[in-house]
Amino acid sequence: MRIFSRERKKFRANKHAKACTGGTQGGVGKAVVLGIIECEGELRAMDVENGRGNTLKGAVRNNVQPGATLMTDDDVAFRGLNASYTHLSGNQSKGEYARLGDFIHTNSTKGMWSLLNRQIVGIHHWVSPKHLNMYVGKMGWRFNRRECPHR
Repeated sequence: MRIFSRERKKFRANKHAKACTGGTQGGVGKAVVLGIIECEGELRAMDVENGRGNTLKGAVRNNVQPGATLMTDDDVAFRGLNASYTHLSGNQSKGEYARLGDFIHTNSTKGMWSLLNRQIVGIHHWVSPKHLNMYVGKMGWRFNRRECPHR
């Protein structure tokens, strides 16, 4: 049985606060990136069309074998994965970040988002939606080779 942690993140393409207008809070005007990390394995991160349940579930089905265990946050977009996967989630809106002796968590995915944010701030300074998939791919390549002895 393989165990995967998955989560989504939204990135704003425009870094200038003055360009932000009312009604852009939450996911409005942001690109959605999905990250799936296999426990003790590789990362798969990709930008997706939107953050709706059908889109995210389709991406999970394309990247994770049926029968695997998924650990997610409590986002409603992840509901309905129980038919093909063992789906465990933590209710982060209530301060629950780990359960069952730290077995159920999304900390690996959160660490990956932190690395992507550092890459954007430190190297690229901002991202355009047109090239977001390349930025995410580069970060995924680095993440999957972070312990390679021949870097």
